[in-house]
Amino acid sequence: MNKFMKIFVIAHIVPIVIGVIAHFVWQSSGSGEWEYVGEQNGVKVYSLKEPGEILTRFKGVTTVNTHMDALVKLVRDPSSCDVVGCYDSQDLEVVDDSLLYTTFKYPLPEPMTHREYIIKSTFAQDPKTKAVEIHIIGEPDRLPPNDCCVRVTDLHNVWKFTPKGNSKYEIEFLTDFDIGGSMPYFLQNMGGADMLYEQLGYFQGYLDLEQYQNAEIGYVDDV
Repeated sequence: MNKFMKIFVIAHIVPIVIGVIAHFVWQSSGSGEWEYVGEQNGVKVYSLKEPGEILTRFKGVTTVNTHMDALVKLVRDPSSCDVVGCYDSQDLEVVDDSLLYTTFKYPLPEPMTHREYIIKSTFAQDPKTKAVEIHIIGEPDRLPPNDCCVRVTDLHNVWKFTPKGNSKYEIEFLTDFDIGGSMPYFLQNMGGADMLYEQLGYFQGYLDLEQYQNAEIGYVDDV
């Protein structure tokens, strides 16, 4: 019996204790500053871990050849959802050129449940530098619950498009969200950099599509 109990403790209780300790060590860690992660396909990624938090924020930076109308349309137009991998996107309310509410869904591989986003997007352009900043904030209570998906409730991502001259623009994308559901936080942290490498790495290809090359939205100034 004693031998059985030792085996039971080693096989079941010890891993739990180690996991709990690892969780609290991770939660208390972090510099609170942006740290360089790496670069792939012209995309530089940085991470920020705050002490007391379990999720890591990520920031991706890259440069593209395009014009400002194309950039803004790509992140604002519901039809661009098919381009970047989400689906069932629609505008809920267009308040004005600087504010709109949108919903879309994002697929996850089985057995995970798809995610549903309801977001508020605010647009502002610096009159001097012509840089555009877009804040994307979760508005989970704007629609009734939907059994199809897990609704993302904690979200504040930021796009920034900065002109660099000669039709070059720096794209900076900061992600700060909790995908929610049963997704372990360490998996979300592990996938944050790869998501930015992939999404921003394909950005030039998206912008080269005719629907964005010829975009004229009228409410942003180009240089």
